[in-house]
Amino acid sequence: MKKFNLDQPLAQQTISNILKNAETLYSNINVVNNGKSLTTTRYPQLDEVVKFVADMNNNNLPVNRDPILRYMAHQTFKRIGVKCRPMHSESASIDITSENIQNKLRKIEELLGPCGTADIMNFDETGLYYQQPPRRTICFESLDGLKIVKLV
Repeated sequence: MKKFNLDQPLAQQTISNILKNAETLYSNINVVNNGKSLTTTRYPQLDEVVKFVADMNNNNLPVNRDPILRYMAHQTFKRIGVKCRPMHSESASIDITSENIQNKLRKIEELLGPCGTADIMNFDETGLYYQQPPRRTICFESLDGLKIVKLV
């Protein structure tokens, strides 16, 4: 007891449990090269990534970070229950049912009446995408899209 500075002796069952689980207990400990401190593994997946990068560096092979980041993002999204989904249409941009919008749509239809659909150019076809909002978003459920802002 004096050797371990204990106030009272350990129970036989405690010693048996420690010896029985010794391999599990030692497997969670990383020893620093200088031997001054012991650290337990907090994130085993990150340790796998560190080992992978170290192995690649030892073999003088380049490491592409994109697959690692995608894997970590995928695991995080899966854990918290979100997905990366496309935003559909521009339905969240404006209230189409308003009277002012309906009047403008009728006026546009009158102006475009004599023209064929092949003769009408959409501004999306010009390639002017200044300050365009993302087409995909991280969300819990599907979202409506926003109007794409294009400045000339």
